[in-house]
This record gives sequence, structure tokens and C-alpha cells, in this order.
Amino acid sequence: MANEKLGPRAKLVLKICVLPALSMQANPNPALACAVFDLCLARLPYAQRYELYDSIHGGATERDGLRGGANGQPLKHPLQCLAETKAGRYTRYFLKRLSKDNV
Repeated sequence: MANEKLGPRAKLVLKICVLPALSMQANPNPALACAVFDLCLARLPYAQRYELYDSIHGGATERDGLRGGANGQPLKHPLQCLAETKAGRYTRYFLKRLSKDNV
């Protein structure tokens, strides 16, 4: 099973639906992320896998993803931008607490 390749339609579903949905979960589920990796992403070569990751995260993160590209359309779905913003806010909050506790 590990030697089987993913077809172009499976890669498109991963790029458009599955991977963005993983990043938009309110309560992250590590078991689900591991299952997606084991069943799908592990079959892809390293370069293709990171190309998919880059297509999700793109160059713009958090609120910058709402700013339009060349055609004026947002670079990312608004819910994905919201999830990234929340994750970034929580990360900064915990890093501040960590540095205050350790100083």
C-alpha cells in the first residue's frame, strides 16, 4: 500500500478540501492528522508533499490571506484565515507566558 501512487484527482481533493479542513478545526485532532498522513501524504514524494503544504499556507498567513491577489480575490478562504489568526494569537499568548515564567 505504501508504494501506491496518488492520482491527480486525489491530490486535488487533498489540496482543496482535506488539508484546509484539518487546519480549520476548532479542536485539533492529532489522530485525524496522522491518519491523513499515513493514508495519503506518506505516498507522495517529499517535494510534492511540501508543494501541497505550501499551497495551503501560501505566502500570506493569518489576516494577510484576506488581502486580494492580482485579481482582487482573497488568497484564502475567510474561515481558514480566521483559524490561522486564532492559532497565531494563542501561540503568541503561550509564548509570552512561557517567557515570563522562565525569566
